[in-house]
Order: sequence, then structure tokens, then C-alpha cells
Amino acid sequence: MFQIEELASALSFSSRHSSLDSVASLDSWSGSPIPASPVPAGRISPLHRRFRVSAKKALLMWVRDQCKEVHCTVNVKDFKTSWRSGEAFLAILLALRPELVDLSRVQNRSNQENLEEAFHLAERELHIPRLLEPQGAVGYS
Repeated sequence: MFQIEELASALSFSSRHSSLDSVASLDSWSGSPIPASPVPAGRISPLHRRFRVSAKKALLMWVRDQCKEVHCTVNVKDFKTSWRSGEAFLAILLALRPELVDLSRVQNRSNQENLEEAFHLAERELHIPRLLEPQGAVGYS
């Protein structure tokens, strides 16, 4: 979790690519106040201080925003089953580099094929090392 907070604090979210500015005090999906997450003293990231949300929740909110912008059909609720089809991974790539991904092809391919394409594009085009293989990534079957 601390690694996610370190990465999140290093990210520079622009207003175009982030819904965090609008959720500084409310969860935009439920409308409820966002409770501050417990973080040990001395380990509070600038992002956590500013928005009073955990890095994990902030990252999930960013992913939802990216998916919404590119009209992704997956409702990203978590970092487990929401990723199974590969569509969320592809939606993030599409949001970052629109010329790389055609989301209309997602429904005609298997989950494994979608995950393979997403991991391949991320590695080749964005230089993000492949840390997972589609077969074991999120239980694609």
C-alpha cells in the first residue's frame, strides 16, 4: 500500500485526466463523505493530505474517470474482478494514447486476448514492464 501511495504522490494529475479535484470531500459515486484512511504518522503523502483519501481509492477513482471518458463498458469497482476482461486495462491505454486502442474490438475477443493486447501495448508503446501474464493475471476464464 505504501508503494501505491508513493507512486500516487509522484503522479501529476491534470484536471483533464482526473476527477480528484471534484471529490476532495465527497465520493462522487455515492455522494457520501470520504473518511480519511489511517496512515502512520510520517507516511502521509501529499496526495493523501490534499484529498483525504487513500492512494488506493485515489487510483481507483482515476481509473473510473479514465474509463468513463473513453466510454468503457466495465464498471470498475475494485482491483480484482473488474480487470478480468482486459477492457479496463485497454481503456486506460486508450485514455493515455487514443491511437493505440480500438475498444469496439474488445467484445469480439476473449479475455485472454484483450489482456495480452493491453500488456503488449503497455510494454511496447509506454515502456511499462510486463509483470503479469494473461493466464494468471486476474483469472481470465
